[in-house]
Amino acid sequence: MDLVNVTLTLDDAAASLLPDGGQIVSGTFKPADFEPGDTFPAPAPAGPYPAALSGFNGTNPNGTWSLYVVDDAVGDVGNISGGWSLTIDSSVLAVTNTNDAGAGSLRQAMLDANAGTGLHTITFNIAGGGVHTISPLSALPTIVFPVIIDGTTQPGFAGSPLIELNGRARTVCKWIENQLWRQYGKRLRDQSLQ
Repeated sequence: MDLVNVTLTLDDAAASLLPDGGQIVSGTFKPADFEPGDTFPAPAPAGPYPAALSGFNGTNPNGTWSLYVVDDAVGDVGNISGGWSLTIDSSVLAVTNTNDAGAGSLRQAMLDANAGTGLHTITFNIAGGGVHTISPLSALPTIVFPVIIDGTTQPGFAGSPLIELNGRARTVCKWIENQLWRQYGKRLRDQSLQ
């Protein structure tokens, strides 16, 4: 089946996988590797080839991107004519775990937002139900560009908070106070935060 003028959006949070069989149509799909272990001939880099886009979190999207295609089905023939394009939207950053640092953490999302320019939105998609507590071990990064940290995006949110910042040693409260002062010239007055 031919693919003509198809636009694919790949998103780790998409509802369905990129189809393994049948006609592929324009849409948003979760990346997939249905037969792990494929090898791509040179000049493609050596595997393994992870399917999740989260492997790119924290990396710089600027530079040269290359598309490598392997047809692993017997009897199929095809080509990519007319070229291809890649658009990377790094303005939405997802928190996928409660770790203090590293890929998927709130800290990493904040660092990634600081590495870009313009407005960023930090969303939450942490596996499992109930309240998820993030306990920073040190002060969170200072925000240098506009950012929306939206805890209401956590699956299951129905009006009650599901994302909690636990400010051990007052690091979270101090960070919030510093952000308020930097952004609005205001200090926290709640005695429980001092």
